[in-house]
Amino acid sequence: MRRLGFVDLPTIMFFTSEGALVSRIENEFRDAPVDRILEGIEVARKRKKAIQENLARWREKYQADPANLEANQKLGWIYYSLKLRDKAIPFLDQAAELDPKAASKDGAWNLLAAAYLNVEKGEYAHARAQSEAFLAALPDHAEVAQMRYHLGVAFYHTHEDERARAEWRAILEKFPGSEWAAKAQKALALAPKGQ
Repeated sequence: MRRLGFVDLPTIMFFTSEGALVSRIENEFRDAPVDRILEGIEVARKRKKAIQENLARWREKYQADPANLEANQKLGWIYYSLKLRDKAIPFLDQAAELDPKAASKDGAWNLLAAAYLNVEKGEYAHARAQSEAFLAALPDHAEVAQMRYHLGVAFYHTHEDERARAEWRAILEKFPGSEWAAKAQKALALAPKGQ
């Protein structure tokens, strides 16, 4: 461990981030009454307790039956919301496998999140399969543009540049004013053109 004088580097980093956090809280609540600050702390404690209880409940259901679709969905989404993406992926992948046609209430979101996280992690073949399953099962879903973008990224990283470009061009044609059209335009500018 690196040391700086008598304080180690992780300690300095901790106090620096704590200082930034305290400064942000002070700015946000500068004129707030103490009761409001205490109320915010209590809300945060309750939220943490609810998350812990939900996590325990769904872990128990998952342990009783690892093929439980709802348990996989809930655990994936809890971990995703906590920004624990490496923990979320296996559960969302399993949920997507258990519901490949996205027939369940949250099926579309399972496929979307799993594909997104797998692209982010570099698991392009897996992301591609999930994107294709989503598009086959839900061609009119509101998130088709986003899924086509992820599919394009998966194709691009598996050296299928023309297929990637085709997905991104489809976004520009079908969803011209969307956020995903802007991303597709950037991707097309960076992707090499086929021979």
